[in-house]
Amino acid sequence: MGKYSPVGPIAILEALEQRGLLGDYVLVLAHDVIPHVERYKQLLHKGNRHVILDNYADELGKPMTDGLVDIALEIGADAIVLPDVIGSRDGTLEVIEQFLGRISGLHACQLPWMGVPQGSHVDDILSCAEGIRNLLGRNPAYWGVPRWIANEIGTRWFITDMLNKPEFTPQNCTYPNIHLLGMSKNLEDDLRCVKMPRVAGIDSANPIVMGLKGLNFPNDYKHVPRRDVVDHGTRGVEVIFDYWDATEINDQVVNNVVKLRSILNG
Repeated sequence: MGKYSPVGPIAILEALEQRGLLGDYVLVLAHDVIPHVERYKQLLHKGNRHVILDNYADELGKPMTDGLVDIALEIGADAIVLPDVIGSRDGTLEVIEQFLGRISGLHACQLPWMGVPQGSHVDDILSCAEGIRNLLGRNPAYWGVPRWIANEIGTRWFITDMLNKPEFTPQNCTYPNIHLLGMSKNLEDDLRCVKMPRVAGIDSANPIVMGLKGLNFPNDYKHVPRRDVVDHGTRGVEVIFDYWDATEINDQVVNNVVKLRSILNG
């Protein structure tokens, strides 16, 4: 059964932890970890948590590469999202090749990478997955399927289904190894895909952002402008409020997180 990882600044994650709602499956964003390493280490080392370190390509428009491995090792990340270029097969493979070349002394190919195949259409994306496998000399430990695929193509089902096949599964893999990166505009597709075989979970700030705005999840989801929900503080974009400045949660946030997890367990 797929799990839900809340996404947010360190103060929000700490507030969720105080309410017992952070969970044992947590995706954190590299840009926020860097200035708060000690707080993240203290938070993430509580309990038996599965930690994914994201390079934040979606929000910043380009992947973070410098220091990514050092941060991952310091916080004890179980999965490290490889650099990717949104919508570009060639760009993604090029940035991965350059990245791996710079850290080859750290036995780069053996680290628990999460490959995020990109491209302009389904065949292009699957070709990118093959390219990632070739660059690593093996399948990555995890695959990430970005939300833009559902936004642009309408569904993540076909890509997720292909990544379920034996040729894309790590050797002797006995654990769910596919993650849905972010909630899309198609909530129905998100919920369908997160329940597919080998899908470990999905991350999103949306239930929290909606709660801070007094909105119910998922009842009002399709009626909230994308600008309000998904672009919650994208750097360089004017938004109604910057989610990354938030420090507290309210009861509506609690209700939304509980409700989403109930849906996933249903």
